[in-house]
Amino acid sequence: MDGSIPIDNPIPGNPFYTRGHRNPQGLMYNAIEDILYDVEHGDRTDDEINILHAGMNYGWKYVRGYHGDNNIAGEDSFIQNYIPHSLIANDSLVPALFSWCDVPQPTTGAYLDWCTPAPSDGIYYSSSGIPQWTNSLLVVTLKNGASTDRSVYQFKLNPDGKSLAPTLPNDTNPKQFFGNDQLLNGRLRDIAVSPGGTTIYLINNSGAPTDKITVYTYTGPSGIDTPIDESAITLYPNPVKDELTISGSSDWSEINIVGMDGRRSPVMINPENKIDVQSLLSGIYFLELQSNKGESIRKKFVKN
Repeated sequence: MDGSIPIDNPIPGNPFYTRGHRNPQGLMYNAIEDILYDVEHGDRTDDEINILHAGMNYGWKYVRGYHGDNNIAGEDSFIQNYIPHSLIANDSLVPALFSWCDVPQPTTGAYLDWCTPAPSDGIYYSSSGIPQWTNSLLVVTLKNGASTDRSVYQFKLNPDGKSLAPTLPNDTNPKQFFGNDQLLNGRLRDIAVSPGGTTIYLINNSGAPTDKITVYTYTGPSGIDTPIDESAITLYPNPVKDELTISGSSDWSEINIVGMDGRRSPVMINPENKIDVQSLLSGIYFLELQSNKGESIRKKFVKN
């Protein structure tokens, strides 16, 4: 990746790969089927997940979400009279794989009342660590609105990765997870999963007391553990000169001090939950705490 235009782009010398997007937020890659998905914001309706095909047109601003909803004035006419791009082979309009809030434009100007959840990023989950999630897209969202929660949406896919799997009666697809505590979540910007697929990391920015990574661990068919309550864990004194005390829990299997350069140093905690930091140079550090369940958090402190 050197910033140059790929030689196999749809139009030689042109930087675009696909077009007709409003506000792309993230990409998800299904390496098994070689499929690239994007998540993007609509305007007041039709936040989307799309399967990206080279050169194709995803409709903005004349067509949004699924085709045939006719929730945008003139949409059907634009679809029926679409003129393919003369330089793109088999050019066509591509409907969304999934569209949130495929309804007529809301009349209110209060964005928290709109049913769009503001998806921000996601991953393709191929692991068997959580069997019910295998072959799914996991998408995080930003908006705590009147009818939306900041949460993780799980989209179960058909084996070919090109459509959503059918559901049984009284079942849903997508499903939502981790939406119970909106203050804990904050605005969810990203999601990551451990190599074994059983630990889920939710990354927020704003909308919570601190920017942080919240950790959930799958424990089997009974479900997913409650995460560490970061707000109950404090470091003092902070700034610190000699000894740093950890309050709130002592159930730690590993403790590291991480510098701003990313270097990690293991440390020991004494019976009084104190750590000797006299040897540290002045600056900003993070105390990385890992529980016996594999969960981990970081708390920032300043060494004087």
